[in-house]
Amino acid sequence: MIQYKTSYYSFYSPIASAMIIAGVTDVKLFEAVEKVTVLMGNLFQIQDDYLDCYGDSIKTGKIGTDIVDGKCTWLVVKALELGSEDQKQILKTYYGRRTSEAELWVKRIYEELKIVKVYFNYEKKEYKKIVDEIQSLPPGIPTEPLFSFIDLIYRREK
Repeated sequence: MIQYKTSYYSFYSPIASAMIIAGVTDVKLFEAVEKVTVLMGNLFQIQDDYLDCYGDSIKTGKIGTDIVDGKCTWLVVKALELGSEDQKQILKTYYGRRTSEAELWVKRIYEELKIVKVYFNYEKKEYKKIVDEIQSLPPGIPTEPLFSFIDLIYRREK
């Protein structure tokens, strides 16, 4: 879902469109760009999940509701992966319930699992992977816009 929601719509399609306008016809170049932009879009969506829970609402312009809305986010999926059976049961009991108490229970589990640290480690690893992919792109693909994109979104706060 992440790939279609963010990766293709916000990252791949605009760049592929520019490539078409520029007269690029080599399918291998499109495939190489697709690989990088899908990684970028996935990272962007995971950052959005993090910011919904932990972002400054003044900077993000929104009040996070993913927990009470019961949205399938990277944070809850990671918590379910890492959690003990007791923690998973608490998440299943409270996730998606529209009370501040339920949200606090979920955030308590996130804290116990050090989800913020897990997120920042993941973000750093993905950033490096994306940079490596950009550096290995075949000749004929301007890398400057891709480096600009990844530098713009890495460690973003909104």
